[in-house]
Amino acid sequence: MKQMILLLVLVNISLNGMAMEHKEYENKSQVSTLLASHAIGEGFRAGHETYKIIPTGQVKLISSTNARSSGATSMGATVWSAQLGGFDLSIQDTGAVRSASSGLPTSRYLLAYNPRTNKPAIVTGQIIVRLNNGAKSADIAKEFGLTLVADYPHINAAFYEIDWPDELMTKVSLLKSDSRIVDAYLEVIENISIPY
Repeated sequence: MKQMILLLVLVNISLNGMAMEHKEYENKSQVSTLLASHAIGEGFRAGHETYKIIPTGQVKLISSTNARSSGATSMGATVWSAQLGGFDLSIQDTGAVRSASSGLPTSRYLLAYNPRTNKPAIVTGQIIVRLNNGAKSADIAKEFGLTLVADYPHINAAFYEIDWPDELMTKVSLLKSDSRIVDAYLEVIENISIPY
């Protein structure tokens, strides 16, 4: 009798664990579908990954938000929110579908989606540039209207920022076409473990 009760308890625990795993998988799938449906902005590559901007997304440093921030700064009702490291992420419902040509948000940080990993990502607003030997990072900053944030001449790399986030993609394209530059891409934060 004791063995039968123990067996029933173990079966019940096992079934509850399986149900919880299924619910977690279902929740991640719903989040992925929601993120993908809002990722209608411009696509770009960073490293070996491809991302799409979520134009109705908002990214804020947690330290700069006041109790999950008021609706006064948002475009509409929040349809999704999460935390990624030290950032609050959200997607706002504008009440109308925005087209990909409607432009990028003017926030320093942009929300993006990685269709391969089905995860949200943060575009920090910085451009990482690998320079050819002898290229001067300060000259490039001046010529392209960028702010030099960090310079690593020993590894031929530099980090730049721009004043207008909606110029990010254009600046990256221009930098890539310069003969002094090996590669230029946006800095993206994605791989911080977060619960959905």
